Amino acid sequence: MCIFSNQVLQIENTDFTKWPTINGDAVVLETARSEYLDTCLEKLNYFMNRYVSHMNYPVWEKYADVIEDILAHRN
Repeated sequence: MCIFSNQVLQIENTDFTKWPTINGDAVVLETARSEYLDTCLEKLNYFMNRYVSHMNYPVWEKYADVIEDILAHRN
């Protein structure tokens, strides 16, 4: 998953409507099950808490905001 690698991701070039998977595909966040989104959010929170100065932190933060918004609209 490139999102958690040391590959530098540019926030302006990242499609925040899709979550990258291990095999190189992507899951459309709007259509993903809430349980899957919860898992993604847990991973993001883990990495954001552990690697506060990581170069991709702003991308993780934006993904977390997008996922939280999707979950909030479902409830």
